[in-house]
Amino acid sequence: MARIRKLPLLVVACYCWLYHAYIITALPDPFFEPDSNGYMDGPLQQILGRGFNVPISRGLGYPLFLWTGLKFFGTFHALLWIQHFLWMAMAGVTVALFLKYCPKRYAWASVLLFIVGCSPMGAILSHSILADAPYTAWQMSAIGGLLGLFGESLSINGTICGISLAIAINTRPTGKLLVLSIALVHLIRLGNERYRRMATATAISFALAMSPFLLYNYFRRHFSGVETFGTFYAVGDALKHIAPAEIRDTRTRELLTPFYTHQGENRFLNSNWIWYASDGPIHALKADPETAARIHTIYWQLLIQAATRHPLAYLKDLYEVGATTAREGTRNVQTVPDKTASVIFALRTYYQSTISYPEARRFLFFRPDTAPAYFETIKRSALPPFDRKPPLFFPIWLLAQAYAMLSWIGILSIGWLVWRAWREPVVQILLLTVVSQIIMIAVGGVFVPRYGIPLEPLYALAAFLALQLNSL
Repeated sequence: MARIRKLPLLVVACYCWLYHAYIITALPDPFFEPDSNGYMDGPLQQILGRGFNVPISRGLGYPLFLWTGLKFFGTFHALLWIQHFLWMAMAGVTVALFLKYCPKRYAWASVLLFIVGCSPMGAILSHSILADAPYTAWQMSAIGGLLGLFGESLSINGTICGISLAIAINTRPTGKLLVLSIALVHLIRLGNERYRRMATATAISFALAMSPFLLYNYFRRHFSGVETFGTFYAVGDALKHIAPAEIRDTRTRELLTPFYTHQGENRFLNSNWIWYASDGPIHALKADPETAARIHTIYWQLLIQAATRHPLAYLKDLYEVGATTAREGTRNVQTVPDKTASVIFALRTYYQSTISYPEARRFLFFRPDTAPAYFETIKRSALPPFDRKPPLFFPIWLLAQAYAMLSWIGILSIGWLVWRAWREPVVQILLLTVVSQIIMIAVGGVFVPRYGIPLEPLYALAAFLALQLNSL
């Protein structure tokens, strides 16, 4: 009888895997975005004998993942299978957590697996050379260890939690606040002597797994920590709140004052101009030898000045970005509604990124001499969430149309769970992880849909736990 009740879960798992396999078959090469270059440039050049040079704004976790996959398999296509597998494994962990608290609710678990496993954003980002989808898998693995998902041994669960945390923090900067969230849950449970063993195992395994990354960054990349991403983005939003006279550092004030006095169109409202433009303020600070040598200290100083001198305006910006994240964190990731146009953009991005080492293009299925047949095949392969067909995957297209509601449902569910079952560790970690990630996005000053992907399994799990509250 129990096997029959599990049958829907098995059917949905096969369906989700079929969908991911269909995507990989229909689109043999990954999606590339401008941000992809920061991850793949170092691995590609190392494989081609040019040294391993990852920008210090990126952690080593995802570049090492790319290097390992390309080194052993020789194509991005193989990496797609691994990334899609990680997404399905993450969905499996999410479902297993639900069943841990709501045993034998296999029908509900099947629906949860469909929602998470066939996520439109998850499918697209699992097919992209970006760290978001792999990070989500490590996040849920760490949470699974924290909640004792992997067997009865607290030490084994703690070890899995610690190692997953170390990989997560080196994959995405968001991992810093995941570490903090899990540490807080451990602290809440320290009164229970039984869980001290898990906390100890988590701390030891985390420290051991982090050591190689930290040592490499210190001795080879010449900075302390895992990356320098955070302050760069945070200062972009902060600069517009500062008056030139408030900048304490003399050289920084000299370089930035012209931007305030000649901006005309109030370009400080355009974060992309601040961050990336060759005529923008960040570029001016990096181009000057004196400020470039201490650029990250300057970022911190400007950020602190904006937050302390103009707290209301700065908090208003944080609220607006945070509210957008909470409201639109699970909206459809289709930035280009046409599938073929998306593929063309991806290939153009890759070709431009590898213009100085064209031999790296051998890692793609695409070849210029067979381009017409390549694009004709893609055009004929209907693929949700881009297309309503094929009929087998029409439920996924429908899911994509409704997926934006998951943000609201998840937030309301977490609020309900906190009110009714705050003492449960799963409720604590759901709240802390969601709130901390939204805050981190808000401090960065901008929300794009892919930043919300780690929130998807958290929202979905919260919603289904709220439906079965009496089981907690």
